[in-house]
Amino acid sequence: MQSTITPGGDAGNTAQGGGSPRTLGGLGDVPIWFGWKPIPKRKSDGETVFAKVPFSPHDGRAGSSTDPTKWGTLDEARTAVARFGLAGLAIALTTLPDGTRLAGLDADACITNDPHSLQPVAPWARPVHALLDGYLNELSPSGTGRHHLFLVEPDRLPEGSGDRVDYSHGRKPARYGFELYLSEGRYFTVTDVDRRGELRMLGPQTIVQLVGELEKFAPKVGEPKGRQKSLTWETDHDKAIEILDYLPNAGGFADYMSWFTIVGSVHNATYGAPAGLHAVERWTARGGYDTAACSTLWNYFDRRPPRVTIAHLINQARDHGCEPYPPYVSGHAPRDG
Repeated sequence: MQSTITPGGDAGNTAQGGGSPRTLGGLGDVPIWFGWKPIPKRKSDGETVFAKVPFSPHDGRAGSSTDPTKWGTLDEARTAVARFGLAGLAIALTTLPDGTRLAGLDADACITNDPHSLQPVAPWARPVHALLDGYLNELSPSGTGRHHLFLVEPDRLPEGSGDRVDYSHGRKPARYGFELYLSEGRYFTVTDVDRRGELRMLGPQTIVQLVGELEKFAPKVGEPKGRQKSLTWETDHDKAIEILDYLPNAGGFADYMSWFTIVGSVHNATYGAPAGLHAVERWTARGGYDTAACSTLWNYFDRRPPRVTIAHLINQARDHGCEPYPPYVSGHAPRDG
């Protein structure tokens, strides 16, 4: 019977590898907290806007989302909010002491005001919110959006997943959409209003699905031009499919990132051709995995062409006892010395 587990699926959703999921309060002793306050700024067109500016919990002066010396514990930040008259708490999106990283998704203007709606989330935001169901989220300070917080493993982030941050439509005050923060140097305000879910690990497979949904939603500014086929394209195309058809898949690629890299190298070599996808599906099925994730990842690479090349596929084949390029043997008899 074929397994319904997708290749290297997001195992271990909890922050502590199978233990109790964390809450933000569980990070209270980690010095990643500070305060924030809205500061008016005048734009070049004369309009006044309010920026959420961080403040240090130590002295109430200007803070930073990148300087840890201007962060403190949760208790220190709470004391600073009261002492210096700040608007509220904030938390840095940064790497934690255990090596995981606090990351987040900002869903702006996603709360519907329709009193007849059974769902408070606007229809355009529901596919993304469904993917993050159960992960920690709360109402934003404006009351019109939600902040989603989760953990990621920096060394297992899918290639290209953090390249784009902004997936929004329109301009303020009518702006709506998403911002995805997988790298460091950002921060979220913390309201503790209508907080739901748990602080859990967002695995690479779910990240690929999330980015796919965000790409579907994002404004289309023109189709990507794509890569120009190299002079060796036909050779690489056929060789990649040939290698994959002979490459064993008996569990050696069960880890999602190993599978991710193999699929990326085939996509690169075949330039996203359907024949390449079909070869990936055959190879994935031979490992006993559900092939549903194949097309999702293939489409992801259509938007973000992978940097991994056929050379990786060749090396994997050799590591598993398959020589893609047998040594040349001349048809002539050796000369009599």
